[in-house]
Amino acid sequence: MTHALLTGAPTLRLSPGQTLNGPAAIRLRVNAAIETFGQGARGFNVYTSTVQSAEFERVVTHADGAVGIQISQPVGRIAVRRGIETHGGTGDSLVKGVVVTLSAIGLSVKPGGSAREIDIAGGIVTHGEGVNALELHGSIDTFRVGGGLVTAGGGFDKI
Repeated sequence: MTHALLTGAPTLRLSPGQTLNGPAAIRLRVNAAIETFGQGARGFNVYTSTVQSAEFERVVTHADGAVGIQISQPVGRIAVRRGIETHGGTGDSLVKGVVVTLSAIGLSVKPGGSAREIDIAGGIVTHGEGVNALELHGSIDTFRVGGGLVTAGGGFDKI
């Protein structure tokens, strides 16, 4: 298997509708921030493939329905060095060709999704009214969050 290392990159900005994809088994190290803009944007989303490991400097989203990291399949290790932050509330998002109403969430593990290890330094912060920092419908074997889970937009207290 061939591995590619992305180094020295500036902040990676994905426009609405853009995704970050890779081969069947992914080892990803992004030594920069991922920042997305637009309704229903995802900072990092695992729909298919196998992610063995992924490291990010920081993940930030700006939009209603935007999710920092969403996991829908089993993954290995995911690490974020300077936290996950979302700016947005509830809004419409296109999911598999259907418009649905979604809430912005910092970290979402969907049914069928799982992680061997998630390590987030710098916490998970959401800024939307009534928006959760964490949605867990799958499983995480080892989960560490330095800096806590903070819902700064109101509707919930600091967890």
